[in-house]
Amino acid sequence: MRTRIGLAAIFALVALTGCTATGPNNSPAPVGSATNDSAATATPTSSPTSAPAAEAEFTDSLLVDLCVEKTTQDHGGSPEFKKDQATVEAIEADPPWLVIVPATSAVGDAISYCTIGGTPAAPVYELHGAADPSMEAEIRSWATS
Repeated sequence: MRTRIGLAAIFALVALTGCTATGPNNSPAPVGSATNDSAATATPTSSPTSAPAAEAEFTDSLLVDLCVEKTTQDHGGSPEFKKDQATVEAIEADPPWLVIVPATSAVGDAISYCTIGGTPAAPVYELHGAADPSMEAEIRSWATS
């Protein structure tokens, strides 16, 4: 019986000592761990979120370049694109980007137009072509309907 009581007392002391030793260490540890975990979690979460977002987003410059590439042959000859005068608009349609790039071609002033969606790696075009600048309002109407 004394052996049981002695063992129970030793077990209780070990358990309490373990709790006591773990208790003070746990308080700083979770704070330290939470800080470390937060930092560790924040860094990987931030990096993957930032990297794909950057890869998956179009820039105005990229949209203009994609439209120029897609429509160069529509002008005939060798058009001169005025990329610095291009307009890029987010529209309430699918694809969500309307790009209009003024150009000068063999037949005179023109515009290239594109609606672009998808991803930069795999762009999707709904409307694209070359037109007279007077058609811009009609093209905008087509793009948003």
